[in-house]
Parts: sequence; structure tokens; C-alpha cells
Amino acid sequence: MPELEELIRKLSPGALALYKRQLASLPEQERQRAFSRLSGIPELSDIIGRPTPIAQKPSPLATEQQRPGLGQIMAAPEVPLWQKALAGFSWPFQQIHERAIEPFAATVTAPFSPAVAGTEELPWLERQLAEYHGWEAPWGVKGAIEMLPWLAIPGVGSVAGKGGMMAGRGIAGA
Repeated sequence: MPELEELIRKLSPGALALYKRQLASLPEQERQRAFSRLSGIPELSDIIGRPTPIAQKPSPLATEQQRPGLGQIMAAPEVPLWQKALAGFSWPFQQIHERAIEPFAATVTAPFSPAVAGTEELPWLERQLAEYHGWEAPWGVKGAIEMLPWLAIPGVGSVAGKGGMMAGRGIAGA
């Protein structure tokens, strides 16, 4: 049963919806037998009934909310000045990352990220973000997807290209 539960937990939202439709189309006797075996799986609670409580690791959304904000860092007397300066410089980039890049990456990877227990009642984008944060993607996949919006900014490619040309010629252009 734990192997089946892990397999169902790793399904993408689309594959989970297909699995639920297939379960619902089973003949009554087979459906009841399947429901009795799958009764403790939270991802199937909407078609089977109330899931059994299981211990969960803290949600990535809960850990993000514990991070101090810019105002708290600036007001804290024990934070050195150089850390306050870095916090002020990095704040716009954190906002872009949290409000634009991560939602973009969560939307693009939605078919591939597994379902996360306890997110069934969340709005679509929040659910996709939670699944994206919980997804253990192959090395480099998340980084590559999160870099794509930066490459869409006009001029980024030309700056990189000119930098490469300058490096080839030298600083003095000799």
C-alpha cells in the first residue's frame, strides 16, 4: 500500500484527474474494493471520502512566511549595516522572483509536478506553486526554467553578445 500511495502522490494533476475518472468508471463491486484499498490517500479524498490523517513535512509556503521582510531587517538594530544594504539591493529581485518568475515556472511545469497533499482546496495558482516547491526535479531543470523570463527581456541577449565580443578583443579593443 505505501508503494501505491507514493505512486499516486507523484502523479501530475492531469494524470491524477485521469486516474480519478478511471476509478469512477469501474463497475460498482470493483470500485468499492478499490476505494477500500485507497481510502487513506489524501489525493483521492474528494472521490473516496475523508482521508486518514498522516504526518506531513512543513509546507514550503509556511516556511516562506517565516522569512523576515525588508522592513523588519532595516528596523533590527542587531543586523549589521552591510547586511541591511544587501537586503535593500536584493529586495526588488526577490519580489520579481516570487511574483513573476516562480508563478511562470509553476505554470510551465504544472503537467510534470506531482500533487501535494493538502492543496486540494487552494486556488489553482497557489496549488501549482505548492506543487512546484515540493517537486524534486532533475538537476538544473528548475534553474533553467526560472532563467527563461530573464532571457525574454529585450537587450539581455545583446549585452551578453557584446560582452563576449569585448572579451575576445580585449578591453582596449586591440
